[in-house]
Amino acid sequence: MEENNDLERISYTHENWLDGTLPWSMWWFKYGESGVFHEPENVTKIHVLPESEYQKIVDKQEAILADHVSKNLAYYIQRFEERLAAPGEHDKRIEDEIQEIDKILTDKTLTLVPVWYNQGQAYASGVVGMSPSGGQHVSRDFKNEIAYWYNQIIIKADPYQGVPRIFIMPEDDGNYSRYIPQVAVLVFYQYRQYLLNLTGFDIERFTFLDTNPPKGKVHYKLCCVETDKIFEGLRKYKPSREEFFMFKDSFNEHPFADYDRLRKELPKLVDDIFDRAAKLRPDLQAYFLEAMEQDVVDRIKGNSTLINERLNFQKLFKAKMTAMQEAEEKRLAEMEQDENPTESNTGFTTAQSVLAIFYLLKAANFDRGKGSDLLYAQFVQSITGKEPNPKIKNTTILKRWRGVIDERKMLNPDDVEIVKSWFEKMGLDEIAELINKRKRKRKNSKE
Repeated sequence: MEENNDLERISYTHENWLDGTLPWSMWWFKYGESGVFHEPENVTKIHVLPESEYQKIVDKQEAILADHVSKNLAYYIQRFEERLAAPGEHDKRIEDEIQEIDKILTDKTLTLVPVWYNQGQAYASGVVGMSPSGGQHVSRDFKNEIAYWYNQIIIKADPYQGVPRIFIMPEDDGNYSRYIPQVAVLVFYQYRQYLLNLTGFDIERFTFLDTNPPKGKVHYKLCCVETDKIFEGLRKYKPSREEFFMFKDSFNEHPFADYDRLRKELPKLVDDIFDRAAKLRPDLQAYFLEAMEQDVVDRIKGNSTLINERLNFQKLFKAKMTAMQEAEEKRLAEMEQDENPTESNTGFTTAQSVLAIFYLLKAANFDRGKGSDLLYAQFVQSITGKEPNPKIKNTTILKRWRGVIDERKMLNPDDVEIVKSWFEKMGLDEIAELINKRKRKRKNSKE
């Protein structure tokens, strides 16, 4: 704003915010100068908030937020532990609480959630989009305020849209701030993590496509049949609870097929997908990426206004996938070379050994589900004598095994050719053909 020395200038500090005398208009431009019309005097005055004072507000808000989250989390944990101490089925009570919290966080169709702020006045609105003066939220897509902020903060990782939370004041003392959606999301999310750690998890307890589960099982409701099928495919990977809920957060209601994100921030959306995948073990990572690509394409392919976005999404996704696979292959090759500097001249590399043993087991019709990846990797370690000292979970053998058992993953063509040629020399043509089929499949793949 151009400086006007004829107008009265009123300067503010973060203390004005603390005592509630900072005008609401300061919310919109964060810091700097703004002309404000004063009706009683019928004049315009320049309101000034320096950037340094604004930053003090932001810092104080972060401290207040952390304090409220800590106090409210302790409240929920204490309340649940009191219930947990009562007679009854321990694990079922935990599962029920987890599902209840998960429903609050993610179910868009819940009845309206009250939002308390502005001196504790209560508002209930089916729309989201902050309006500090009116105390209402605006969004056509969400009925559940908590679900909206869960989507913004956790799914989209959009921390409060870059604005300080001026409706959280220190004197709230962690009480009614439980009803502020942004606070509730952070509390519920951490509370859910606390609950997840209380008991074991088995995906076989749930049905997805079957809405009338047999005795002893529970139907886990997801958004659609396509998502049900993704979770049916997840079974064979035996996910942990954290992995299961990461899939739920990523696929239920299709957050990565969001129209606005596809139109406005497609490269960041693809980066977000691969950032999530990077936190998974290799076999589950490959399934996640394959399912995610298909899910996003299926969601948008029928929308004629998103043709360019679909093509660009597939192009970016393929480039990211190729770069990730090449980087991982290079990293593993370097690790193997460091551990066995003369290996290439004396026999199979670790990758080739794992590949050969996998196809020998495959030819013998081994059932992968009867043993863990650690067990099979230990078997390879024992046969080959490679990496004898490190713990098996830290070996390249395990990483190579998980890369080989997932037959969607790309293998080094030189390794495939070398191993195949050995089976051909020994007259084991059926095994050689198994390897050759995988080689052809990768060559003809549209991925």
